[in-house]
Amino acid sequence: MTHGTINDAMTLRSDLDSALGRIDQYELLSELGSGGFGTVYLAHDTVAGINVAVKGLPPVFKHNVEELEHIRENFALVSRLHHPYIVAALHLHRVQDVRYRDETVRENLRVLAGDTLMVMEYAPGVTLSKWRKQFPGGKVPFDQAIQLVWQVAQALDYAHEQHIIHRDIKPSNIMIETRANGEMVARLLDFGLAAEIHSSVSRVSREVRDTCGTCLYMAPEQWAGRKQGAATDQYALAVVFCELLTGDIPFRSVFETGDSVVMMTAVCNLDVELPEDCPRKSVLCRALAKEPSQRFASCMEFVEAAAKSEGQVQKVKGVECTAQQKNSTVVERRSVAMPISSFSWSPWSMIAIMSLMIVGGVVWHVNRQHQLENSRRFMRLKADIGFKVSRAKDMMKSINAFRDDLDGLESRIASADDHWKIIAAMGTSDNLEAAQASFVVVDKAEGQITLDYNWLMQNKGRRDAAKMAELEVSALLGGDVLTFEAERFAAKEFKEGKSLLSRGKDAFDKGDFAEAEHLFGKAKAQFASAVRIAKPVCIRASLKTVREYLKAGKWRECIVEVDKVIGWDEGNIDARRLKAKAESLFIPSLNINAAVDGKVADGAKITIDGRECNLPVERKTLEYGECFGPCKVSYESGGKRYHGTFEALTVDWRGPKEVTVDLKEGTSPQHGDTATIVLPGGEVMTMIYLEPGSFLRKSPSDENKPSHRMTLMKGYWLGKYEVTQRQWQSVMRNNPSYFEGDNLPVEQVSWEDCQRFIKQVNVRLKCGARLPTEVEWEYACCAGTFIITRNTDLAFGAGGWENKIELETMGWFGGNSESKTYPVGRKKANAWGFYDMYGNVWEWCSDWVEVNSAHVQRGGGVFDSIASAQCRTRGTDSPSRDLGFRLVCSVIPTNPMEVKELQNQVLKGTSRNESGKVEKIP
Repeated sequence: MTHGTINDAMTLRSDLDSALGRIDQYELLSELGSGGFGTVYLAHDTVAGINVAVKGLPPVFKHNVEELEHIRENFALVSRLHHPYIVAALHLHRVQDVRYRDETVRENLRVLAGDTLMVMEYAPGVTLSKWRKQFPGGKVPFDQAIQLVWQVAQALDYAHEQHIIHRDIKPSNIMIETRANGEMVARLLDFGLAAEIHSSVSRVSREVRDTCGTCLYMAPEQWAGRKQGAATDQYALAVVFCELLTGDIPFRSVFETGDSVVMMTAVCNLDVELPEDCPRKSVLCRALAKEPSQRFASCMEFVEAAAKSEGQVQKVKGVECTAQQKNSTVVERRSVAMPISSFSWSPWSMIAIMSLMIVGGVVWHVNRQHQLENSRRFMRLKADIGFKVSRAKDMMKSINAFRDDLDGLESRIASADDHWKIIAAMGTSDNLEAAQASFVVVDKAEGQITLDYNWLMQNKGRRDAAKMAELEVSALLGGDVLTFEAERFAAKEFKEGKSLLSRGKDAFDKGDFAEAEHLFGKAKAQFASAVRIAKPVCIRASLKTVREYLKAGKWRECIVEVDKVIGWDEGNIDARRLKAKAESLFIPSLNINAAVDGKVADGAKITIDGRECNLPVERKTLEYGECFGPCKVSYESGGKRYHGTFEALTVDWRGPKEVTVDLKEGTSPQHGDTATIVLPGGEVMTMIYLEPGSFLRKSPSDENKPSHRMTLMKGYWLGKYEVTQRQWQSVMRNNPSYFEGDNLPVEQVSWEDCQRFIKQVNVRLKCGARLPTEVEWEYACCAGTFIITRNTDLAFGAGGWENKIELETMGWFGGNSESKTYPVGRKKANAWGFYDMYGNVWEWCSDWVEVNSAHVQRGGGVFDSIASAQCRTRGTDSPSRDLGFRLVCSVIPTNPMEVKELQNQVLKGTSRNESGKVEKIP
């Protein structure tokens, strides 16, 4: 028996918080409320992807197997109630892993590993007891009160048809949700679960002699411990209805005494007295009758009687309840009566006719009532079928979460699928008989889906634990057991482990996951024992093999085998000593080949250290840890050109190594290709294509800093010569140079002057013209001689910038220029065909130096010393008599006809715009 207050028997809380803990797949989100036997929490089911309400069974049941089994049996019955006005009980969950954020949550929920967690559908809203407080005195207007009570009555009658009663109807067990459209929906909570847990016996409609319930709403038979049934719930519903209409309940003053004997005596013996202003007093008094047989036949009959009023029709939730007027029967009878004045009647004839009329009226009335009852049953059956189909559909959505991991769950998922197919194939029920047949089929299939769903929810964690144990055994089998040849060196232990593993798999397939996990654990222990026995034996055998390889001069095999031993036993001194000896005798070498479509391309050329040589080639001078490459590879055959790249690699091997470079037919520009562009004004400029690549770069500002590798990801076209005065005048129609001459490099141009020149070129050619970046300029200057195996920072071979003779063959400096510029191309080109990369004039780059707030210049000039020949040398001067530039293009017109057309357009003073239309050059 629960002694409640007149207000709430459960107090809901609206304060939400962040995650409060986790119980297996249930993430605790917030506390919903507290009741007579625990606190209810809102949780997120991470497996099904839905929000649920959870609470723990009282600790008293943890060690009472018999009572816990009673609860499980009756929970299974209640979980089959699926109705729009009932909050569904989902399943009982056996807890395995629990983590709480603080002790408060632990104390409230009282659930630990091994306990049972009740999982229920989450119903938003507030309790009826809290909802009615918005009205003065807690008195709810009749039309709203009758609507909510009607919904509860529908739910109760549905449950009573399933032979299940609630036994604890009260405002705190009714949730009210106000939806966006203003509609109010009442849903019953704890459908018999609270009462069942208090009594630990069945909730089905049979002889029960206990006093479960909340005393304020208990019927006389509950107080007396007599047989309870549907009328018991009707009595409690009538008390709730009375409380909504009047703000009070019967026997209020008696309940305030708190004396159980006084309360039972009053409820069982005293007449119910209702306030004078209470609507439908006679109806309520009948529903509150002392004897269950004197109450209404059903909860809906009670609510329909309360909804009727004199001379009007009251509609509740879309269902019409017609009030029979006093003369309604007379009217109906007159409508079928014969005109008496037309005949002569004998007394016996009159008696016979009157008898027929009375009997006919009774038969009509009975038939009419039968039709109405059948119609009501048909509509209720259709609603019940819809609810069960919807419920089954929701469960199938949750079952879908298990489909990606079928191992061990196949039979249950297949069972649910089969029963869902039965439901999905059901046709529309168009009469009562068809609806009854459909309900039987749907009810059976939905019940089996519920069983399958609950089994999956309860066994997923057990299955996962068993599967994890099996995976651990498999990892051991494929790892140390195999590595140390346990089957050979520990045959007895290995055989026992295999037997346990096989038995575990059989148990897993049968769905006995607890036994499977146990057997897998024993198998793992047996295999681990086999490894402990086999490992030292295997190590001794491998070291013996290492020594044999050393004697035979098989250095590679020796190192591979000894590395295996060190991996097993990192501190093994013998293994490390043998490895050091083998490595000292094992020198790395590299054999490079090239292939086209899988066929060896003999005679293909590779560029190494700036020098080109034929493949295959063998490098025997490599050192362990050295970096080698990248190198360009080219090949010509049958008039076709092929190319590829030997990618950079670190020498991390011992002995010989062979690498084959796959060559592809060159459909795009190749490294070193030349092309000509026609500048506005008709002058031409020769460009050389550079493929992406890498080089070592010294710091321009600090020669003591170590070199670092620079990599270009895109190829580009770079001018073979510095821009000449003739080319400048062709585009800009002026000449800013101090030293004049058509083939002399243009000088005394600012960085902004270069940008104006580039803009004019791009307007006419749309070739992506620009200044080179500092890295692009340096890459072209190095011309492949800066490789990562060298320490020099110069652009040609060994010898450094002190090699004055070599430098003077390539550029003009203060020592050989007589302080003037010279025509481009007079000196020797570098390895990639570029002229005057050193001296003559400094060349603008696109980069900006923040320290000097100026753009970068590279290459040195005629007024500077020979030391400026270093590729890392950087200048940031203002325009001077030895400052020019070199052009970069992203694309080049390669079609001869296109080049010819450009030349003709320039001569005619026209060009094509972006749409292809020929227009006059401004």
